[in-house]
Amino acid sequence: MSTANKLLRQYYGLDTPDKAQEARDIDSPHFDPKGFFDDAAKNDSLQQILARENSLVSDIRAFDNDLQTLVYDNYSKFLGAADTVHSLSDNISTLTSQMAHLKQNLTDVATHSDKIVNDLEPNRQRIQRLVGISRLLGRVEFISKLPAQLNACLKNEKYEAAVNVWTKVETILSTQQHFPSFKQIHESCSKIMEDIQSRIRGQMLNTDVSVADSVTFATLLVKLKTPLGIVCSQLEHHRFLIIDNALEYETIPDEPFEALSKLKALAINDAETFIRLYKEKLVPLETNEDNLSKVNGVLMDFMISTFDRISKLLPAKVLFNLDCNKIASYLNLFEQLMQPIATPQQISKHLHTVLQQYTEAKTMSVFGELKDIVNGMNGSELFHSATTKFGQSCSDLIDEFQVLMMMNHNECADFLIHQMSQMFEKIFDFFKKGNPKNSLILAMIALVFSEKEIPRLFDQLSRLESNSPLASIQDKLSLDCKSVAKQCLSRFVSAQRLFDDRIILRGMKSVDWSNVKQEPSKPTQSVLDFIDVVENLFNEINSSLSLTKQNQDTSSDTPISRSRSVLKSSSFYSSMTKPTFYGIREEGIHQIDRLFTSVNRLHLSQELGFNVQIILGAIIMFTMKSLLEFVRKNVFSCQGFNQIQINGYFIYTAFEDKVNQQELFSALIEEIISSAADRTIDPVPLEVPALQRLYDEYDRNLLTQNS
Repeated sequence: MSTANKLLRQYYGLDTPDKAQEARDIDSPHFDPKGFFDDAAKNDSLQQILARENSLVSDIRAFDNDLQTLVYDNYSKFLGAADTVHSLSDNISTLTSQMAHLKQNLTDVATHSDKIVNDLEPNRQRIQRLVGISRLLGRVEFISKLPAQLNACLKNEKYEAAVNVWTKVETILSTQQHFPSFKQIHESCSKIMEDIQSRIRGQMLNTDVSVADSVTFATLLVKLKTPLGIVCSQLEHHRFLIIDNALEYETIPDEPFEALSKLKALAINDAETFIRLYKEKLVPLETNEDNLSKVNGVLMDFMISTFDRISKLLPAKVLFNLDCNKIASYLNLFEQLMQPIATPQQISKHLHTVLQQYTEAKTMSVFGELKDIVNGMNGSELFHSATTKFGQSCSDLIDEFQVLMMMNHNECADFLIHQMSQMFEKIFDFFKKGNPKNSLILAMIALVFSEKEIPRLFDQLSRLESNSPLASIQDKLSLDCKSVAKQCLSRFVSAQRLFDDRIILRGMKSVDWSNVKQEPSKPTQSVLDFIDVVENLFNEINSSLSLTKQNQDTSSDTPISRSRSVLKSSSFYSSMTKPTFYGIREEGIHQIDRLFTSVNRLHLSQELGFNVQIILGAIIMFTMKSLLEFVRKNVFSCQGFNQIQINGYFIYTAFEDKVNQQELFSALIEEIISSAADRTIDPVPLEVPALQRLYDEYDRNLLTQNS
């Protein structure tokens, strides 16, 4: 507690401290120096005593300085007070003489005033009456000269002066019609004012008159009691026609910023001036609420019509070529220019439309780039370009739209999400209708889009502030894209099936199987061609699948390397799922039953998956079924039947490790050979070792030729 507080509490009796405690308080009036010293010497250390001494010395010096300062201040104030007293004493003596002089002057003024009043009193009333008569005569003279004055204004085109004069005297003339002279003057002036009013209306609707002058003429018409609503309607229609004509015969530049500059000079400046003057000079003239709403409605019609007329001339298509920085600058400039002449709703709607169209154009540009890649490339080049360039273009587009978001165009996020969703829908349709030759690569691309690109892009989109349900949109697009991948794969398989069918059936149909006489030693050429095609197809599919670095249906499978190898008899005879290639059915057993052993039906339409065995199996099984149908429609000689055996053996040996449904594949091969045997008179089948020997011999010859 400070010393001042203690003193105040002591003065007001708020403290009742303990006497013993006060004796140790150096600021207390009951301070006991001897007791304080004894207590310090007994309880405190030497360092504490020295510190206490230094503190007391500092306090004493501070109090001395404060005391000296206080004395000096009091002395200075005392001297100042003495000077003030002397000054007041001198001024009071002077003030007394001045007051006496002022009193004498006021007495003289009162005396002269009384004398003047007494002298002028007899003529006061007469002067006032004469002044009134003089004013009345001046007014009569003014009214008598009014027709001539109005004619002069009409001749000199001083319409505003004429209206101002007429509005002042028209009421007087109307109320004094019982005087013939006033009546005649009123009639003459009315005719003149009709001409002036007609001239004013003509000037208001003159295309060479400025906006400010047009509004001024409009206010004059209102002063002449023309209904404000009619004047405003005529003026608004006229000003819009002037703007419309100015825009009709001018060429607007294609460059967006130059276009805004040109439109500002042609129309926006005049429209802004008209709207401002309309609000300042015409709207305040109407006091009736109903009529005021009509007057404001006329202005609103002008703003809507003018804005629509100007906005139609803006080079919309060129805007879509601008980057996001420039489009943001353009929109800000557009909003700044249009704020004085358009409603916030109009501007917002236009910006909304421009941004929506801009977003659509940008996404369609990315889609166009992808179409060019798909139409101009093939194979791995197509895959890498489509998955990298397309993804990068989409990422760049999202980054660019961050600029628009920072410029307070927050709706751009929802526009971009919607348009990118639409873009993917178009990509899906494009993939499904693409060239069947590229369907496999397109399927791989769609698979990558589904599992990688779409989630990545929507993760990037999630950083934008939007109201769109991103998770549900992403899930739908990913599922749709995966479905498209399967459809493209199905198109590829269907096209390849037809191609392989033509290869093998064309060769089969070229042989008269009932008249084959020569003992066969190798497959028919069509079968060899079919095997080569499928070999190449295997490599193509394997290469395409490796691009995605995943196999969806059998994730543990690895691409199978292919080389023409000898079938090992040990593996052949050890598996009961292998065909016998014998052809002669056992009594009471039809080999077709094997087709239904595992799947209960001839299931050739298994769902496709992104696995080389599934894809090849779907193609090979279909071709085998076509071959089976061909065999069932023909009759074979014994040598023809043996040829079918060799064909089946070679096909099975080439593809047994390349199909996923091996039991079905074995059953089909067996049924083809058995069906040929059923249609052969006295068939003599080749034994499996003979078939194996023919295969080994062909394989050796092939290796020799290749080396």
